[in-house]
Amino acid sequence: MLKKLKQTKAETLLETLVSILIAVMSVALLSSAVMASARMNAATRAADKAFAEQVAQAELYTGEKLENQKITVEFADGSRDDVTVDIYTSGNEGNGNYISYKKGGTP
Repeated sequence: MLKKLKQTKAETLLETLVSILIAVMSVALLSSAVMASARMNAATRAADKAFAEQVAQAELYTGEKLENQKITVEFADGSRDDVTVDIYTSGNEGNGNYISYKKGGTP
């Protein structure tokens, strides 16, 4: 360590330029990663908002209504019962349907 302190030789201009180049490239890579992350975050936020709106529409029974649909419910003891329900669908933009239903058409 003392040997290094006593040296009179300094860094060359080339060594300094290379270190500056490495620092600049690091900053450029970091800034491009931050920008890509921001774009992905915005796209995810928009998709999440659309999903939440479609689920809310289905839960509020405001979508397309299919009245008096019958389903068969099978209980643990093996008995069965037919139930009439109104089915509401929403969100058919290529993402599939979100479905909600009410028994007997009552809220």
